[in-house]
Amino acid sequence: TSDPLAYNDSTGVWTVGTVDVGPTNTKTLTITANVTQSGTFTNDAEVSTTHRPKEYDPDPTNNKGSATVKTREADLEVTKKVDDAAPNVGDVITFTVTVSNHGPDTADNIKITDTFPTAGLQLLTGSVVASAGTFDAGTGIWEISSLANGSSATLTLPATVLAPPTDTIPPSQTNVAKVTDVDEHDPNPFNNQGQVTETPQYADLSVEKISSDAEPNVGDTFTYTVTLKNNSTTTTANNVEVVENFPGNIDVLQVTPINTHTTTQWIPNTAGTGGQWGVPTIAPGQSEVLLIQAMAISTGRLPNVATITHSSVWDPNSGNNQAKTPTDPQQADLVVTKKVDNDRPEVGGTVVFTITLENKGPTDAQNVEVADVLPAGLSFVSTSDPLAYNDSTGIWTVGTATAFSTQTLTITATVDSPVSGTGPVS
Repeated sequence: TSDPLAYNDSTGVWTVGTVDVGPTNTKTLTITANVTQSGTFTNDAEVSTTHRPKEYDPDPTNNKGSATVKTREADLEVTKKVDDAAPNVGDVITFTVTVSNHGPDTADNIKITDTFPTAGLQLLTGSVVASAGTFDAGTGIWEISSLANGSSATLTLPATVLAPPTDTIPPSQTNVAKVTDVDEHDPNPFNNQGQVTETPQYADLSVEKISSDAEPNVGDTFTYTVTLKNNSTTTTANNVEVVENFPGNIDVLQVTPINTHTTTQWIPNTAGTGGQWGVPTIAPGQSEVLLIQAMAISTGRLPNVATITHSSVWDPNSGNNQAKTPTDPQQADLVVTKKVDNDRPEVGGTVVFTITLENKGPTDAQNVEVADVLPAGLSFVSTSDPLAYNDSTGIWTVGTATAFSTQTLTITATVDSPVSGTGPVS
């Protein structure tokens, strides 16, 4: 108050004292008050009956004065939208914040704070656009000096969807914008905040590869079957790329996409050592197959590698993005030699043949058989390995001839007497 000694704010009584006659003797009191709530307030001042002056007042009708205060109000509404609520990792999405003044008065010195998430989004500060006021990317505060009744203003916030840590699911991000300051009273604070959530898409893709013959012989043809699968139950993956790297121990004869659900494409590289299998779209639970027909051309255990190198959506499981199928072509150089202990035997005598089987490698030889049938003029007597050699068929069943090993068999025979009138047979 302008006269704290005369005005008692507890009782509301202004003790004026003596007021002399005449306009120059007018007395004035000012009272300053804080507006603590919204609404229309009438403040009365009157000469009270308990404090009337001693003098008679011939006109008591003007003993009262009133002043009415009506608070300024502005109903601000904040909404927030995003142009893509299910983006891919790496996409740029745009959030739009809109503030509307539903009145009845103009709103002054508005501050809207936008709590922008940082874990999975990167705000492109240079591309932020405010239709009114200014936005501080450092504090996240959008300031608008004045917004008339019935008017709106927008703030666009473009952001890049960031990749999460490897082998994790990208998290949902909720972006909140709310009014944190305004001069006028807002009669409806429940619409002062807007929020929107975006959830990046993801799909677990896997690649598998099997060979019709992991250990073909050099010169044999066989087939690799490459299977790409989308293990997701909800998300389609687009623009999937699988890179094939062929080993040096094969020649690829033909590559055939099966195209079960979509038209896929095989593009060989210029070096002829592999290529790229492009799958334009693969829906949840679907698989696509690529057949690779090859010929083994040299020995040596080498892997045929297929790797998923691209997808339109995030893959939370990289552990099944590559398949390595070993190919180990087989080749064994088998050498048979034969010696006899006496090349000029007597008729009726015995001779011993020694058969030697050598595997000069480089790999083991399986299911080896050596045919040694005694000619006419010789009769079988015995062998060093009667379980392996069948004298009826002349087959020596060697079995496995280990690389760089030597095995021997001896066969003992008698020299038969020639038919009368003929000589012995060589």
